Amino acid sequence: MDTKAENKKKQLEEMLRSFGKVAVALSGGSDSSFLARVAFDILGHDNFLAVFVNTVLQPPDELGHVQSVADEIGCRLLVIDADPFEIPEFVLNPSNRCYYCKKNIFSMIKERVSADYEINILLDGTNLDDLDDDRPGLLAIDELDIKTPLADSGLKKEEVRQLSRSINLSTWDRPSGSCLATRIPTGEEITKDLLSTAAVCEEHLHVNGFYGCRVRLSGNDAIIELPEEDIERFSQKKQRKITENLFKKAGIKKILLNITGRQ
Repeated sequence: MDTKAENKKKQLEEMLRSFGKVAVALSGGSDSSFLARVAFDILGHDNFLAVFVNTVLQPPDELGHVQSVADEIGCRLLVIDADPFEIPEFVLNPSNRCYYCKKNIFSMIKERVSADYEINILLDGTNLDDLDDDRPGLLAIDELDIKTPLADSGLKKEEVRQLSRSINLSTWDRPSGSCLATRIPTGEEITKDLLSTAAVCEEHLHVNGFYGCRVRLSGNDAIIELPEEDIERFSQKKQRKITENLFKKAGIKKILLNITGRQ
C-alpha cells in the first residue's frame, strides 16, 4: 500500500473524529462508500448515518445496491424519495443544471437529518480529482457548508480505490457513475421518457458485460460510449445486432459508437 495514501487516510480519520457526529450522502460509488466505511469505523453506530436520495436519476437497481453497501458497512441507512422534476431549472437543463439539483437535494438532506437525527454535519464523497473537473454542483456543496473530507485530506480517486481494496470494501473497483440527466444534451428539456430510455439502454449493455458505459441521447439518436478495451468486442456483428434490436425497441433510430473510448 502507498505510504502517502495511508498517511492521507490517517488525516481523514482525525478530521472525522473532530466532527463527532455526521451523516454521509451515500451514492454507492467507490468514493462515498469508502468515506462512509471510514466514518462509521471511527464514529460508531450512534454517531453515523448514511443517506441515499432515491430519484429517477439513478438506474432502477441503484437503491438495492446502496442498501447492500450499508449492510456491508453495518450502518443505518436513511432513504429519502425526491422528484427532481419539481425543480424547474432541472427540467430546462441549462449548463448549471447540476447546481440547482444538488442545492435542492442536499438542502433536503440537511433539513431531514438535523430535524430527525440531530445531525448538523453532512459529508459528501468528492475527492481531490473532482475539483479539477467542471462540476457546477460543487458550488452548491460549498454554499451549503457540506464537508468534503476526502478532497480536504488530499485523497485522489486511485488512492480511494487502493485504500478501499485494502479494507476489503466491495466497491473498490466499481465503475464511476453519474446521474442519468447527464445523458441528455445541455439545453434539451429533460423528460422521464428520456431518462427511462437511457436507463434501459445502459442496462442492456451492463447485462452483456459492458460496464462503465454511457448512452448519450439526442432526439431519436444514441451515442454509445464504452471503455476502450470493450470497443473491439462490441464491434462484433452479433453483439451489434443484439444492441441494435433492443435500442430500436426503445425508440432509438440511429445508433452511433464513440470510438475514442471512456477512461
